Amino acid sequence: MTYMSSEPDDLRDYFATCFDGMRKHAPYFTLSADKQENEVDVVRVLRDEMLRRKEWFYHSIKSRGQGDDPPDCEATGSNMERVWIEVTDLVDEGAVKEAVKEPVKKTFGPDEPKTPQAVPKPQAVIERISKVVRRKGCASVRGGPFDLYILVVYCDDACFLDYETMVAIRETRFTRPRLIDRAFFLTSYDPMQRCCPYIELAWSANSSDVGH
Repeated sequence: MTYMSSEPDDLRDYFATCFDGMRKHAPYFTLSADKQENEVDVVRVLRDEMLRRKEWFYHSIKSRGQGDDPPDCEATGSNMERVWIEVTDLVDEGAVKEAVKEPVKKTFGPDEPKTPQAVPKPQAVIERISKVVRRKGCASVRGGPFDLYILVVYCDDACFLDYETMVAIRETRFTRPRLIDRAFFLTSYDPMQRCCPYIELAWSANSSDVGH
C-alpha cells in the first residue's frame, strides 16, 4: 500500500489526508483519491499475500493509465510474459450512497451504533461474482498483444465476507470466459489471520469459450 512514515505526527497527517480522499463505506482499498493508484495497490497487496504463501505472482506492476483501460494494470511474468490485470470492486452500492450522507469520522475508536447491513445469502454473492466475471470477460480490451489476462475482484464490505460465503466462494466452480485466464477474490485485512485473505477462483471443467 501507499508508503507512510511511522512517526506519530506524520501518521496523523497521513490519516487526515486519507480521510479527506477515501470512500466512507468499505474504504480499505480506496485510501487514495486516485483510482489508478488504488488499482495498482490492490494488485501489489495480492502479490505480497501470494508471496507470503510461497506462491509466485508477477512483477513490475504498473497502471496502464486512463484511456488505455481495460485492463487497468499490467505486469511482467517470470519468462517476460506480458500480463494484463483488470481490477474491480465488490461492494454494496446502496451502503456506499448512504455513507456519503454521513459526516466523515476523523478520530479513532468505536463507531456510533447504526442499522447493520443485511447479510446476503452466499449464493447471492456467488451470483454477483459470476456476473462480474461474465461482464469483465466480455470486455473489449485496448492494445496488445498480451500473454495472460487476470481479473482481481477486491472486497472490504463486511456483509460479503462472512465465513459461509467465503467457504462457498472457495468451493464454487465458476464459468470461465475465454478472455480471463485466472481470477482472484481478494479481501481486506483480517486481524485474526494477520493478512489480506484471497481465493483463486476455480473454473468449471467445461468452460473456456464463454463470452466470445
